[in-house]
Amino acid sequence: MTTQDLELLSQYLDGELAAGEVAHLEQRLAKEAPLAAELRRLRQADDAVKAFVEQGAAGPVPSHIAELLAPVSQSARVIPFPSRRGRAAVGFAIAASLVAAVGLVLAPQWQQAGNGPQLLAEALETTPSSAEQWSPLADGRALRPVLSFAGDDGRWCREYQLSDAGKQWRGVACRGENGWQTEVQVGEPADLDNGSEYLPAGAGDVDAISSFINRNATGIPLSAAEEASLIDQGWR
Repeated sequence: MTTQDLELLSQYLDGELAAGEVAHLEQRLAKEAPLAAELRRLRQADDAVKAFVEQGAAGPVPSHIAELLAPVSQSARVIPFPSRRGRAAVGFAIAASLVAAVGLVLAPQWQQAGNGPQLLAEALETTPSSAEQWSPLADGRALRPVLSFAGDDGRWCREYQLSDAGKQWRGVACRGENGWQTEVQVGEPADLDNGSEYLPAGAGDVDAISSFINRNATGIPLSAAEEASLIDQGWR
């Protein structure tokens, strides 16, 4: 199963293929049993993730969903995202794109209630991106914006990291009429240099962020000067 075939199947499930592409793929599905079997498995994974989200669940992806996604993640090809700052390229897995496509957010407890999201939104409004600097939030967490970019829907978006009691999360928030709203967020391993243990999370965590950026970004990340100017102007 090639990466191109996996991408086609994912786009087919999302209704993103043109009529001619749909007809050609359906002809192949009728003739190629492995391709048809992969489509059935992807559809099962898609349905399982949607059901998980509709239930309002939070935390790591359940094992039965991770098992459905794992075979795709193992065969996916890494695709770089260009950066003016020389940021290391990261890739995405087709499995992660399925998660991102249905809006799956692996939200920690502080995001389920209280003013956590508001504190994050306020900090993203004024905190510049940094390769090393962490900014404390009023609730004890620390924020490090990573980069800013223009979304294809006209909104400004920011990739960020959050740290809380040795655990870390990575996410992307975009600025709309009501301020900054997190679009995707996943758990990631804590910094092992400080002795912390890995935070359990589902497969393809960083890939889910990369997938969102690759699907939604226009152009390359903002330079430090461009970002500073937008912050001064209230992102207008």
